[in-house]
Amino acid sequence: MVMLGFKLTVVSIMTPPLVLTLGSSYSIHVLNQYYRDTGRDPEDKQWIPRAVGLVNMTVFLAALTTIIGFGSLLTATLQQIKEFGIATSIGIFYCMILALFFLPAALSLARNPKQAERERATRGPLVRGMERLSFWVIRWRYAILAFVVLIAVGFGFSIRHIQYQTNYLAYYRRSEKLIQDSRRIIGKFGGYTSLYLTLEAPAGEPNYFLNPEVLARVASFEERLRGEPDISFLFSFTSLLQLMNRAQNGEFAIPEGRAPILLLSRYVRSIAASPYGKSLEVLPINEDYSRLTITLRVFNSQRRTIILEPQLKQLVKRIEQVMDESLAGLPRPVMWGRSLILLYISETLARDQIWSAVSTIVLIFAVTALGFRSARLGAITLIPLLVGIMLNFIVMTALAIPFDVVTVMFASVAMGV
Repeated sequence: MVMLGFKLTVVSIMTPPLVLTLGSSYSIHVLNQYYRDTGRDPEDKQWIPRAVGLVNMTVFLAALTTIIGFGSLLTATLQQIKEFGIATSIGIFYCMILALFFLPAALSLARNPKQAERERATRGPLVRGMERLSFWVIRWRYAILAFVVLIAVGFGFSIRHIQYQTNYLAYYRRSEKLIQDSRRIIGKFGGYTSLYLTLEAPAGEPNYFLNPEVLARVASFEERLRGEPDISFLFSFTSLLQLMNRAQNGEFAIPEGRAPILLLSRYVRSIAASPYGKSLEVLPINEDYSRLTITLRVFNSQRRTIILEPQLKQLVKRIEQVMDESLAGLPRPVMWGRSLILLYISETLARDQIWSAVSTIVLIFAVTALGFRSARLGAITLIPLLVGIMLNFIVMTALAIPFDVVTVMFASVAMGV
C-alpha cells in the first residue's frame, strides 16, 4: 500500500483485519488436510505435499473468488473504494501463496501429529456436530426452501426502503468534541455549508451589474431566497448595496441613482485587491462587473444540523423554481459549490453497488463453473450467495442501517468470501 501510494482512509482502514480474518481460512484448509493425512513415520515428510495437493485447488478457487469479490470494487467511482479493493485483493493473494508454500514448509520442520490429533480432526465433536446438522438439513429441506422463498419476498419489500448515508459526521461518536463543536456552530451561525449562485451578463457585457434596474431584479430574487427557512445567511454585492443605502437613507433597498452603486463598486474593488480580499474563497463581483455571485449558507432548519442529501435536493428544486419566477428575462444563475457533491453520493453508491455485485456474480459463476466443469454447479453456487445478500438487505433495512462508502461494499465482499 505504501509503494502504491495508498493512504489509510475510513474505507481502507478495514484492510488489515479483513486480510487477517479471510486469509486464515486458507491455512485452515491446509491444516485440516494435514491432520487427516498425517504420516505414521516421523522421518517421512512426503505425505505433506500429497495432503496439500488434495486441497490446493480448493484453496486456489476460494482465494480467486474472494479476490474477484474485492476486485469488483474497481468498478466503483470513489477512488477510496478502488484502493481498498486493490489492497485487500493483494493481501488475499499473499495469504493464498503463504498457505500453499510457507505453511507446508514450516509443518515439515515440526513433528508429525499424533494419532489422537488425527482422530480429533476426522471424528472430533465439531465434525460429528456438522454431520448431525447435515442430516437435519436434508430432513427439513422443504421448510428451508420455503424460508428461502420468504427471504426473497422480504427482500422485494425492503429494497424500496434502502437509505444512503451522506452525513460524514455520523462516523464519529456524539460525545466527540468535534461533533459537539459542529452542533454549536450550526445552532449559532446557521451551519457552514455554502451554495453559490453566479449570474453572467449577456455576452459578457461589462458593468452590466452596475445597472440599478438589473440590481433591483436581483434584489427581489434574493428577497425570495431569504424566505427559505433552510437558508440561514445570504451575501452578495446587492445585499451590501442595500445595507449601505439603509445606513445612508434608512431604507433597505437598491438606490435609484448610479452614484451610490459606483461608490460601493470602488469599495469592493479596493477590498478585492487587499490581502483580505485575496483570502476570500468567492468574491461577490468580478473586476468588470459582468459576473455577480450570491453566497448562501444552508442548513437543516428543522433539526438544526448540517443539511443532507434529501433536504438539499428539495432546497435546490425550490431555489430553481424561484429562479424561474423571479429572473425571467435575466441570465439564469449557475448553482455550484462543494456541497452539491452530496446530491450525487447516493446515486454513485447505488450505481457502484449494482455494478460491483453484477460483475462479482458473473465472474464467480464463470470461475466455479470452470473449476467444477459444470454450469449447473456454478449456478447452484450462486444461490446461497444471493439469498445471503437478500437476508442482509432485510436486516439492514429493519435495523435502519444506511448504506455509506463502507457498508455499500458488503454485497461484493460477502459473495467473494
